[in-house]
Amino acid sequence: MKKITSVTYIHKILLLMIFLLTLMSFFPIKSPTKTRAIAAKRGSDFIEKSDNTTITEQIGSEKTEPFYSSTEQIITLTKFDPRGELTPTKDQGSTNLCWAYAAISASESSILKSKIGDKNTLRLNPQALAYRKYVRSIDPLGNNANYVSNDAGEWTQKAGSIEQTAPLFSMWQGPIGGDKPSADVWENSTYRLESANLISSGQSNKDRIVELKSAIAKYGAVTASCYYDGGTNKYFNDNAVTNGIPHAITLVGWDDNIDSRLFSPGKVSTNGGWLVKNSYDDNGYFWLTYESKISETTSWTFTYATKEEYDFNYYYDNSEFDFGIIKQKKVANVYQAKKGTKDQSEYLKAVNVAFVGNDVSVTIRVYTNLDGSGQLQVERGILSAQKTQIFKYGGYNTIKFDKPLKIDKDSYFSIVVEVSNPTGNAYVRVVQSDSKKPSYYNNEYSGYDYIFNGGCVARVKAYTKLVDSEEKPDDTTVSSYGWNEKRAPLFYGATQIFIDKNVFLGSKEEFVKDSRFRVFAKDFEDGDITHKIKIKENNVQPNIPGQYNIVYEIADSHNNVKTLNVPVTINDKVGGDCRIIRTIYAVPQMKNLVDMEIGRCDSNNSQILGIYLPKGGCAKVKFISNLTSEVDDLYVNPTITCYTDTGRIRTSTYLNVKEQQEIEVKCEIDDMSYDAVPLINAPRLKDEKVDVTFEIELVSMLRTLNRLPITIIKILLMMNFIKNGIIQMIHMR
Repeated sequence: MKKITSVTYIHKILLLMIFLLTLMSFFPIKSPTKTRAIAAKRGSDFIEKSDNTTITEQIGSEKTEPFYSSTEQIITLTKFDPRGELTPTKDQGSTNLCWAYAAISASESSILKSKIGDKNTLRLNPQALAYRKYVRSIDPLGNNANYVSNDAGEWTQKAGSIEQTAPLFSMWQGPIGGDKPSADVWENSTYRLESANLISSGQSNKDRIVELKSAIAKYGAVTASCYYDGGTNKYFNDNAVTNGIPHAITLVGWDDNIDSRLFSPGKVSTNGGWLVKNSYDDNGYFWLTYESKISETTSWTFTYATKEEYDFNYYYDNSEFDFGIIKQKKVANVYQAKKGTKDQSEYLKAVNVAFVGNDVSVTIRVYTNLDGSGQLQVERGILSAQKTQIFKYGGYNTIKFDKPLKIDKDSYFSIVVEVSNPTGNAYVRVVQSDSKKPSYYNNEYSGYDYIFNGGCVARVKAYTKLVDSEEKPDDTTVSSYGWNEKRAPLFYGATQIFIDKNVFLGSKEEFVKDSRFRVFAKDFEDGDITHKIKIKENNVQPNIPGQYNIVYEIADSHNNVKTLNVPVTINDKVGGDCRIIRTIYAVPQMKNLVDMEIGRCDSNNSQILGIYLPKGGCAKVKFISNLTSEVDDLYVNPTITCYTDTGRIRTSTYLNVKEQQEIEVKCEIDDMSYDAVPLINAPRLKDEKVDVTFEIELVSMLRTLNRLPITIIKILLMMNFIKNGIIQMIHMR
């Protein structure tokens, strides 16, 4: 009995202890020291807040997410922490060079994202970049003199801005590795800047967060700034800092689920924050609240090519400061080619243009064999290359030519740049110059003249490459007619699209099948291979305003692969406007085909312009390009072909292409049962050339009772000397 009583007593004690332990589990542990000791064993930190609520910190968690995944995959993540894939943090010490450290950190992430660098060996030097803000040597082409700032003696203590790093990179004043800031940038630079974009479109709150996330996912990192107090807070709210200074940082990830109560000093109401790669060893990474007021002027991304891509950089803008009061939409720089020899030929591969504005259309025209560098010579040479590209963000962007352009040593060539955007605020960046250089703006009434009377130059650069004279820059042997089995297939059709949000009401899958927006592919041996086109990316939302992309890929029977990126702009209006830039290929000389013993389906070389007109419709056609030095024929013959119940009827007129005349072709056929097809004949070239392009503006006005809006279509008419397998099928469309 006594024993039973004793057991019963012990049993009650055990039950009481279990109850107390269970009760304690509902209350916080109030010992910060003990809490942190427990947390250390579990691999995460705990802190106490003043309201006695325990919150788990995540700063110790460095789980690596798929850093190399696509943008679309990464932005779906609620947490993106790529620290395991990045280079180590760097310590700026007592310097004031945070702006250079942030730009170098973002550059390293971009290089890794592009898979042209190794995280174990990539170590770029921020101080070398900062040094070049104050000291620059004469460039290898002699277009820019030595520069030494009055502040060069104390360059490590001088403040700067992230925006100033973009022009320095575009001048190839970095990035370089090593530990010597004054090292020769021309000898030690391992990468060439291809783009520096300001991620700024006026977004706020959640839209701004999504915008920055997309940039991080695409480029690997985005530079930024915050108000920093030098502390070691792992969850930082810079809005409440009263004793800090502006500090440049790099955003490399995010976490949407961070409890807002973790951030200090002060309080925030929004959960989540940015993963910041910092430039101090005692706080190498920290989380910055989403409520931080990150200045749009500090949000930059960078992309690079390896140094093997380009050898020389022609430029005049030897300054990191813009001269913002001058805002020109059409400019031209004239350069003298300096590096070709009898053993090596110099090829122009790309043009880098700095501009301000979003959704900017940039058109590049290159004229070669000028008689000099004066303003009267700018467009009097041979129009040897032309390309248009649209960029979502302003900054410094590189446009690559589909085929590198040979420039003879000592000859002059001009690069004409024209920019425009829907809001009308786009312009090319210019800087002050220490001497008068052949950099011009265009006045539609008086032609070209020096920018600011020669006191300024445009930020327009030419990237060139030396190639052994017996080789071609693409390392293929091209026949005299411009084709061979190693040539990749050709895309043609709608290569840039601008429409209002009410123009197309279907899905993105239906969008690419619409006849207005389709692309096609041809190959010399394989003929029409449109059916083999693969869609690698299509994020178009036809009824939601924004910038989108469709990426196509095609491969021929010789495994030559080509990709095409078609930018799509959906305008935030319902006017029904539709502007499409189309690329069309043609053979300029009938004699070429006769010599090759092949034919052509249409002796007039008519090209379908890609739209259809109802009865009563008309089209205005105008050649934009200066064709004076290129073509033999003074006139081309635009026509309208109408399909009727009794057959085909054509109406036509003549267009003086050399005077840039505008003409109107009409469709007034009574018994028309199908839409009319506008056609235009290709001008005949004087000389045998490959990939010569001409720009045509076609304005079709649909005269109906509903007064449908005007449609403007710019056509890139590309003259290619290719064989019958491509040409016939094109003309049959």
